[in-house]
Formats: sequence, C-alpha cells, structure tokens
Amino acid sequence: MTARQPPQWAPHELVWIGFPTHVDLWEDDLEPAREEVAAFARAVHAGGKGEEVRLVAADPESAEAAKRVAPFATVVLE
Repeated sequence: MTARQPPQWAPHELVWIGFPTHVDLWEDDLEPAREEVAAFARAVHAGGKGEEVRLVAADPESAEAAKRVAPFATVVLE
C-alpha cells in the first residue's frame, strides 16, 4: 500500500497540529508560539462548529500547557 498526503481541501475527520515544545529551540518565543498555535486551533475548532483538533506535544510539561491553552482539543503526548 502506498501512503499519500491528501490535499488540504479533501474531506477529513480532524486536524493534527504540533504544539511548540522545546524551550531550547524556541527560547523567549515559546509562550507566544504556544498562544499562536492555540489561537489557530481555536479558529479551526470554532467553538465546536468546526473541526476536531488534536495537539501533539513532545513532553508532559508541554502536554499540560496545551491542555491549559486549548481545553477543547485532544492532547496527544508523543
């Protein structure tokens, strides 16, 4: 079986979004980046009228932060 990436306009069940995690990469921009991702996720979710959102976090601290800023999303710990 060959995997394929569907176009963004194709029907789908949910949206996966990576949650900013590594402070050593983001430095002082980590919290603003998290807020931006949360705002994007909020827009996609649209108060339950949009799409299901899953945020992917790389560590427990980031997963907790994702749950705080985007309680409507399902948080997946990588």
